[in-house]
Amino acid sequence: MVAPKTDCVETCKTVGHALERQFLDANQQAAFRDEVERLIARRTTDGEPMYFFEETPDGARRLIRAERIWEALPTLSQGPVGKALFDIARSYFGTEARIFKDKVNVRHAGSKGYAPHQDSAAGWDAFAQRFLSIGLFLNPSTPERGGFEVVDKAHRLGRLDNDKGKMSMELFNSFRPYGIEADAGDIILLDSEAPHRTYDNTSSHDSLHLLVTFAADPKIDLRTAYYEKKASEFQGDRGKNEFKFRVFEFE
Repeated sequence: MVAPKTDCVETCKTVGHALERQFLDANQQAAFRDEVERLIARRTTDGEPMYFFEETPDGARRLIRAERIWEALPTLSQGPVGKALFDIARSYFGTEARIFKDKVNVRHAGSKGYAPHQDSAAGWDAFAQRFLSIGLFLNPSTPERGGFEVVDKAHRLGRLDNDKGKMSMELFNSFRPYGIEADAGDIILLDSEAPHRTYDNTSSHDSLHLLVTFAADPKIDLRTAYYEKKASEFQGDRGKNEFKFRVFEFE
């Protein structure tokens, strides 16, 4: 693993986002990809992941997201990669950091992207006022493969107009957004106020976006509180750790 450069943290503070190239080396990528594939195939016995499914037009189920995954991925929970992510978060906040939420999004070929939004407007501020998300790419990420579209410096404007967390495309486009192209092994940093969205995946390839969100010096165990609330909101779905997918605060 290439040690993260301090300029990626400073770039995120200035611009609202930053891309760090080749954060994972080839061996780490292979090991991490194997762990994530075991997770989404539900072959892991570590931790208590939450699995979210959608129903396809032919009546089948497919996995859209797995959350509460840190413990199920030894590369994160037991190795230097997780430590390096914590180091980035501490550097960003200038204080101690704690995991707030953690997930992997499965961007299936042909799937729709996520609407423009600020993470801070998605209901997360009920748990923390400031946070940083770090996304790890396990496949190439491009606009065609459902990658990220970002804007520069709008995080300095604070909370922007939204409808239940969603930002209008008109407002988002006024900031002159552009697509991020990332390779496997890269990471992206996103400030909690940074407007962003993901493209529709128009390719024939699935993509995996793994995101770990950190909060600054929390006084309580935010992760437990968040997932307890999320589990209660989704009660009545399929089972204890299987849920019908919907965006948490956007509906």
